[in-house]
Amino acid sequence: MSDAKFVAPPSGHPNEFIVRLVAFLGDDFADAVEDFLAANAARVTVVEGEEHSLESYAIFTAYLKLVEGKLEAFVASEGVSEEVFHAACAACVEDDPAVNSFVSTLVASWEYDRFLALVREFVADEAAMDVLQDVMGGDEDEDEDEDEDEDEDED
Repeated sequence: MSDAKFVAPPSGHPNEFIVRLVAFLGDDFADAVEDFLAANAARVTVVEGEEHSLESYAIFTAYLKLVEGKLEAFVASEGVSEEVFHAACAACVEDDPAVNSFVSTLVASWEYDRFLALVREFVADEAAMDVLQDVMGGDEDEDEDEDEDEDEDED
């Protein structure tokens, strides 16, 4: 997932729709997606040119339900159909990386191939963070474990 910060476009801008959506969903949406991917991405098998496992498709279905649950209230508040909502999201392509990341996350909820791309990106980002932590001198969890061991030795 991208750490790019979203900058609201001016009133009347084509991405104003996304601004309303982001405001409606709040930070809970991003947290829910990240938590879902952290819990499930490692179980999604992505092998180019081969059929995907039933488990991978079941995870996609669970992701679809998670995102749809978050979006239904927004669609109702906008008074638009699901098709109009999908088209508006797809049309919100901008140079702003945060908009692209956000819209890609939404589109991934209704297109299996886009979901797989989101999972690959998440896994790659997690792997990069693991390498960075190794280079920077270890994992925070290891430091916490060492502190706990020292506390036990003192008892």
